[in-house]
Amino acid sequence: MLFRSSGADNGFATLVVVGLVYAASRTKGMDNWLSSVVPQSLGTLSYSIYLLHAVIGWRFIKLLHELNGADFTPWQAWAALVAGVSVSVFSAWIMHKLIEAPSHRFAKKISLPQRND
Repeated sequence: MLFRSSGADNGFATLVVVGLVYAASRTKGMDNWLSSVVPQSLGTLSYSIYLLHAVIGWRFIKLLHELNGADFTPWQAWAALVAGVSVSVFSAWIMHKLIEAPSHRFAKKISLPQRND
């Protein structure tokens, strides 16, 4: 928030998230909010999103910027952000289905010897 000219609005996003978490804790809404379908799904995909958001999402936004040929208008920037997040989440879902979930199932089949301490 201190360096507005840098184009980084991380401070504002942080304040919004902190405000939402505070409101949820004050209204006992945290259990309801976090147990709904969207947060649970994003939680399941969180590691894959973490791995792919910079590689897929930001590069997709960069591609959209290059295809646009000029600086984004504010509406185009928001649309590009939504598209980048969507591509990241979709890619994470594919990675989860093809790699992460089968790996978890395989790992559960492996039994390790018990330690005798």
